[in-house]
Amino acid sequence: MKSSPYTRSVLLAFTLCITLYKAQVGGSAFVPARCSCPATYTNMRLKLTDFTVISKGSHCSADEIIVRLERNNKEVCLSPEGPRGKRLLKCWNRIQENGGNKKKCLRRRTRKQRKRSGPGKRRTTS
Repeated sequence: MKSSPYTRSVLLAFTLCITLYKAQVGGSAFVPARCSCPATYTNMRLKLTDFTVISKGSHCSADEIIVRLERNNKEVCLSPEGPRGKRLLKCWNRIQENGGNKKKCLRRRTRKQRKRSGPGKRRTTS
């Protein structure tokens, strides 16, 4: 059975379409070419609504923490070396291992209350 050049070109075009369709349907991941956070804040006292951690890799030599502020819904970068950054990074790693809700990481820590002298009594100074 002889195939004409027209049949071969149609078959080639069909194969090319199928290949491109399969490549498009397959999961493609965005890989940044450089660090997303050129400048970071060491400590931030504002309330946060969400955060994302980008692990270090070939694109950047350090972990990146991108937080969304509650006040103006702006995204800023938080340094993983600061106290809040370390806490968010630790919580993120714990979530990745065990699963969980990342909203727990955004809650502010409460300070421990001082012990009162006696049940229900306040210390008074005279």
